[in-house]
Amino acid sequence: MIGRTRRVRRLALIAGVVAMIAACATTPEAVPRPDDEYDEAKSLRTRVEQNDFAQYAQSEFDAAEASFTAGEAALEAEDNATAQTEFTDSISGYQNVLRAGYRAIAGSRKQTADEEKVKADEIKAEVAVAD
Repeated sequence: MIGRTRRVRRLALIAGVVAMIAACATTPEAVPRPDDEYDEAKSLRTRVEQNDFAQYAQSEFDAAEASFTAGEAALEAEDNATAQTEFTDSISGYQNVLRAGYRAIAGSRKQTADEEKVKADEIKAEVAVAD
């Protein structure tokens, strides 16, 4: 009976060591190809370029471009984790550029609208006082 207990303990110890080695030997899950991130970054980049918004946040645009280029290089090298990180960074940068561009255009249009309102108010005042 004592011999049997030792065998069970040894088997349990061996099983535990094998389980630990197997757990350490497993490869981490592969990061899937970041096609969605690539497509979104590419789409945002196109919107920035079509609207000529880079001028409103040039440093953000340059950083986004650098991340986008690094993401494409990582994608070619099949380094999906790096590509995903770079495309995510470029998405954030392009979104900031778009926000800056829309703010600038909105400010410009508000100023134009305010000037037109002043002109309209002046015309109304002249008509009201004309008679």
